[in-house]
Amino acid sequence: MTELPKKAKSAENVRKPNLMMFLKPTAEKEYYRFRLLGFRSAKSDRDFPFIERYKHEVWTEGEDGKRHTESVVCPVTPFVKAKWNGDPMNDCPLCRFANANFGAWKSSNWKDKEAAKKNREFGRKFEAIIPVYVVSDPTYPQNNGHMRTFAFYDKEEYKAFKDLVNKYTGAGNVVFNGKQAIDFYIRYELKEEVKNEGQPNEYRWKHPVLARMGFADKKVYDIPAITKEAVDQFPFDDTYYVASTMSELEDFYNRHVKISNDDIPDEDEEINLVPQKKQEPIVQKTNAIEKSEVKVDSDPVSDLPFDDGSEEQAVKSDKEVEEDINDLLEEEDETPPAKKEEPKGEILEAPKDPMKTETSDDDIDSLLNDIL
Repeated sequence: MTELPKKAKSAENVRKPNLMMFLKPTAEKEYYRFRLLGFRSAKSDRDFPFIERYKHEVWTEGEDGKRHTESVVCPVTPFVKAKWNGDPMNDCPLCRFANANFGAWKSSNWKDKEAAKKNREFGRKFEAIIPVYVVSDPTYPQNNGHMRTFAFYDKEEYKAFKDLVNKYTGAGNVVFNGKQAIDFYIRYELKEEVKNEGQPNEYRWKHPVLARMGFADKKVYDIPAITKEAVDQFPFDDTYYVASTMSELEDFYNRHVKISNDDIPDEDEEINLVPQKKQEPIVQKTNAIEKSEVKVDSDPVSDLPFDDGSEEQAVKSDKEVEEDINDLLEEEDETPPAKKEEPKGEILEAPKDPMKTETSDDDIDSLLNDIL
């Protein structure tokens, strides 16, 4: 073996108990039936039978490939806030992130869907956790006869539940624990709703809604399994009456919200990927007309500077054009006669210099037109 196995029959595996029941829609007249548990614990200062709290929760995939939820308790939870050293709302990095996305969603006139998604995904969620003894579970009978919990996630539903408890206890009924009490029943049903009816973005969706809840006050009876010893061993407070530390909140934020930069190389490993600026070729500027030696078989016009499209030509003013013409005429007058040399060996006739005074006025005009 190179590491400790995660599961072993010969070793004790400490596993967090799974107490929560998620109530599912059932057929008509099929109800979850519970006996409510009301007790205090020597392990906490809880003074109310139910635990009301806020949490940040995400769905994630475990090493086994199965999806599950991970959550932290938000410090705005009343029993956490009472002992929190600081401002819970501003201290919680998940609240800050969700609130910033809500602001972006609002400023976009409720059109920024990505901001809305992040606000909904990482915002704090309310839950009220109810401890119960399961009399009948129509969807998973294995829960029958055990102490479990279920939760309300809608504040209005939870308020209606508390009002119902107050109503029945106020009428003299016992609704908690195992002695001469009545059962609580509840049922959810699947409801289909149409959104944006008649619009191009119309869609239908189904979701569970609370159909009915109440107390079976026609039957008062004992449940012997609900004893003080059994209640003391029920890890209700250990599981739910807990607070997340600041380091736990930050770790949750870093794992599920913050973008990791671990894939960015260290400074000494960086490669400069900024392209070097391409050096422009140096073009030497010349006058419009230059004196140059005319080679044999050359075209006097084609040897002059011209626009081949490779460089942008400057637009000259009328005065500059006039000066170029005067320079050309002066060059025609100042060109000295070619010096004759004694022939050596075979006598070749020297080519005529097209820039000599033998050039006619028409040729000069034609040449200037080509240049201009």
